[in-house]
Amino acid sequence: MFKLFTILFLSISSICVAEEIPVRAQVLFSPLGGIEKAIIQEIDNAKSRIFVQAFIFRQPSITEALIRAHKNGKEVQVILDTRAKTKDLKETQKLVDNGIPTRIDNLHATAHNKIMIIDHDTVLTGSYNFTRKAENKNAENFLILRSSELAQRYLNNWMVHSEHSETLN
Repeated sequence: MFKLFTILFLSISSICVAEEIPVRAQVLFSPLGGIEKAIIQEIDNAKSRIFVQAFIFRQPSITEALIRAHKNGKEVQVILDTRAKTKDLKETQKLVDNGIPTRIDNLHATAHNKIMIIDHDTVLTGSYNFTRKAENKNAENFLILRSSELAQRYLNNWMVHSEHSETLN
């Protein structure tokens, strides 16, 4: 019995242990700290793919940058919180109308992620919602993280959410 408990404990504890991942980071703050510009620059510089998970998505300039990337042959996919079907409909519909696979994560009470995974080595994340208010009025933080291992972990999590999300047409 003790041996079984020890094996079970070690198995569970290994799941919960956070391990360090080497990362190069750039830190930005708003209001008016250049986060929007940095996001658009990262999207414009993408080489192959951009995966997005967003709680709120109402920033037309970022929508346009994603559409531009898609039209330039980059793989762009988006997962949004369920409120995107009502409150954020305008920007959400632009993504769908331009052929960007867009999904709604309605499994969770709130899909509160605010991330972009760009290519195989960059993660954008922070408290920053993709809104004009986040750029111009809110006190927000934002990180641009460069690490292929970190990007892969975020992508794995993105895929889990993609599997249970509803595709918009």
